[in-house]
Amino acid sequence: MTLETGPTDSLPDRRLRGLTLADLADGVALSTEAGWNQNATDWRYLLAHGLGWGYEDPSGRLRATAMLLPYEDSIAWICMVLVTAGWRKRGLATMLLRHCIEAGEQRGWQLGLDATPAGRQVYLPLGFSDCYPIARMTAEGLQIPGPADRSRCRPMQESDLPAVGDLDAAVAGAARHDLLRSLFSRAPDLCWVCGPPENLRGFCLGRDGLNSDQIGPIVARHQDSAIALARQALLSRRQPARRVCIDVTEEQCAFRDWLQTVGFQVERNFVRMMKMTTRKVGRPAALFAIAGPELS
Repeated sequence: MTLETGPTDSLPDRRLRGLTLADLADGVALSTEAGWNQNATDWRYLLAHGLGWGYEDPSGRLRATAMLLPYEDSIAWICMVLVTAGWRKRGLATMLLRHCIEAGEQRGWQLGLDATPAGRQVYLPLGFSDCYPIARMTAEGLQIPGPADRSRCRPMQESDLPAVGDLDAAVAGAARHDLLRSLFSRAPDLCWVCGPPENLRGFCLGRDGLNSDQIGPIVARHQDSAIALARQALLSRRQPARRVCIDVTEEQCAFRDWLQTVGFQVERNFVRMMKMTTRKVGRPAALFAIAGPELS
C-alpha cells in the first residue's frame, strides 16, 4: 500500500463520505488506474464486508478511497488507499487514512496493513510498527514439472470449510469464514486441502484478479504440505497460461525457494505493520501466503 502526502487545508471535509455498493464502478476505476489486481468481485466483497470512505469531486465522482476490513470484531486491515492521478499530493490519502485509524480505534480493533517500502515511511510516524516482510512473487506461462499427484492433496469441498475456518482462525488471529467461503465459491480450481477434516494439515485458496490469478491464503502445518498445495493449485488453474501471483511471508524460505525453481520471481516487497505493537498476529509460522494486501 502506498500513500501520497500533501497539504489538506484546501480540502472541504463535506466531500468525505462513506462508501456503498453504488461506488463499485468508481472503485474499480481507481484500482485499475493504479495497476492493481482487484476486479469488480473483489470490490463487491470489500464494500459488503468492510467500512470504507471516499472523497468526491464537485461533480460527485469518487477521487480517493480508503477502507477497513474487520475480522471477528477484533482485527481490521487498512486497505484500498487510492487516489486518482490528478488529485495526488493534496493530502487526500492521509486524510482518509486518519479517518480509518480513528474509526478502527473507536471500535477497539487492532489495526494492521501491508505497506510498500515508500508507504512504510509514512506509517511509522502514525504509530505503525514492522512485524515481518512479505514478497510478491509472480510468474507467467508456467510449466510445472510432473503430473498431478492427488495422493497428498485433494480438491476442497464445501464440507471442509468448517475445518478450514478453524485452522485459518488459529493462524490469522481471527475467524474469517465469510472470506474463505467467498474465495471457495469464486475459484474452486485453486482450492485444495491436505488431510481429512478431522486432521487437516493445510489448505490453499485463491481468486481470479483483474491482471492475474492470486493464490492464497496458504496455511499448512509443514512446508511439504504447503508446496504440495501450491503445486496442485498451479496445475489445476482453469487458465494455466495466465499470470499468477503469490504473496509469500518471510519465514517460509524453502517455500519461496521452490517457487523460484518453477519460475516465480519477486516483483515487489511489502512490510506487514501493526499499530502500536510489534506483536505478530496469529501464528505466522504456519502462514505461507496471504490472501493479498487488501484481504490479508
